[in-house]
Amino acid sequence: MFHTARIFQSGDNNAKIRHHGEEFKAYTISLASSDSSGKNTCPRAMPRNRIQRFLDQGKDLEWIRGYAHERGLSMCSLSCVLWEGGHGRTDHVRDARINLTNWYYEDRKSFRAALLAEAESIERNRGSYRIACRPDTDSDIKFEKTIPQMFAFDWDWYDYTKLPERLRDKPDNYHLTYSVNDGTTKQDLRLVYRAKANICVVFDSLWNPQWDKYGYLPATYKDALGRVWPVIDGDQSDFRFLDPAGVCVGLRLKAGLDAKDNARESEFSVPVDDHRWDTLHPADAPVNHYIAA
Repeated sequence: MFHTARIFQSGDNNAKIRHHGEEFKAYTISLASSDSSGKNTCPRAMPRNRIQRFLDQGKDLEWIRGYAHERGLSMCSLSCVLWEGGHGRTDHVRDARINLTNWYYEDRKSFRAALLAEAESIERNRGSYRIACRPDTDSDIKFEKTIPQMFAFDWDWYDYTKLPERLRDKPDNYHLTYSVNDGTTKQDLRLVYRAKANICVVFDSLWNPQWDKYGYLPATYKDALGRVWPVIDGDQSDFRFLDPAGVCVGLRLKAGLDAKDNARESEFSVPVDDHRWDTLHPADAPVNHYIAA
């Protein structure tokens, strides 16, 4: 069962997105990640219920990781920042995301109508602001296929995706960044190259906003095909449509301690050699402040 709810949420309510320029109004859509709702919204993530079933059968994480990687699946669901970090760990946030996901899958027609009506309202009241929206904040749904009408709004739409096939067949005003992960294959990277898309990588760099400690990021990242990408600090802003072309967006690992350990063990996060940190929030830091020399 589900109840109708507001679909677009203000980006000011999301710690990852609230750092934006004064010219923008930011919005998000947050479905439940992976199979948290009983429906799998992240096709390239190993479903949590399958991981748990294997654990119940006595399989260890190394075996499960091998099973996932053989199938091009990521173990990211064990350490998902939207489920295991910040407010995403609270029941009221999780329940709201599950409700929205059930609505999307069980009554697509009314979900679409409500989404477009809300978008019309946002458009009428936008004033002189640019609207930026991240519809797949927690998911990897092909909204460009299921609700293509939403992209008729002249907004800056953007997302991360683990589905490289999405990178080319999309609306012009929808910016997608490929999320490199432990399930990424060489064929995935070839598709990224053909699409001339940017990539993002989660680095095992310090992120502790409670104590104002932020780690440095490497200057470059070498992918599995040998291409060396210059790294930019993706925690300075969430607006990927403003990024230069041909870059790797570096993100710091964010989650609770157990989830971070899972990310390291599953190889979802990439280790760093430079463990320096500073107290200036990346959003307030000069460009390249946290990029290691």
